[in-house]
Amino acid sequence: EGDRWTWDSRNVLYVIKNQLKFSDKEVRDVATTELVTVTKTTSVSECAKKMKKSKIEQIPVIDFEGELVGLLRAQDLIKALVDLDE
Repeated sequence: EGDRWTWDSRNVLYVIKNQLKFSDKEVRDVATTELVTVTKTTSVSECAKKMKKSKIEQIPVIDFEGELVGLLRAQDLIKALVDLDE
């Protein structure tokens, strides 16, 4: 009691793998359609702000035509921060 529990992708996958059965639903039925995105020229600090505001751990990176070019994860931001200190 008193311990804070946080959910991350490993916790969720563990529960799914060990406790739940997969649904026959199609991905389109459960996928997020209101995407928060950034472009290749968005600053690292702006990405961090968007991710915090949206409470997301990863954010799609798109080019100026709207094509997906990458995925920025929270750990990528941490690495960028550490690299700045060196």
